[in-house]
Amino acid sequence: MSNLCQTPGCNKQACHHRKCCKTCCNKRTARNRTKAKERPRCPCGKPVLSHGYGYYGKLCRSCSGRGSNKAKAVAYLGGSCSNPNCPLPNKGRDLSVSIFDFHHRNPAEKAFGITNMLRNQITWERLCVELDKCDLLCAICHRLHHLTETPE
Repeated sequence: MSNLCQTPGCNKQACHHRKCCKTCCNKRTARNRTKAKERPRCPCGKPVLSHGYGYYGKLCRSCSGRGSNKAKAVAYLGGSCSNPNCPLPNKGRDLSVSIFDFHHRNPAEKAFGITNMLRNQITWERLCVELDKCDLLCAICHRLHHLTETPE
């Protein structure tokens, strides 16, 4: 049995553990190494993370829009705490969107949690249907609401 390189056009002696010679083997390995480094890219040019942020894992972390979607949802509900007795100055309008919670007026009508919808990149139309069932409360008012609502 001949132990020649099986690469077309090469008649050199093959490596003892491969089907090709050392020259062809090194070329193949270099090709495979460059292919392994290629990762799917977001339209912005950044690599898509392996655990699939964004729309079916086609976007990078910064383009997946979690923060911008929450800002859009907060703006949709008015951008300030809906509690008339809110202790925050200007009802939190001048503060970060991270202080706001989405409170379902009737928990029985709740299809999904808004935070989960924002994280899973649900369409804006579907999100608006759920937002219409909610009040925008700052974290303080939301905790106080649930504290007074729950019987001891």
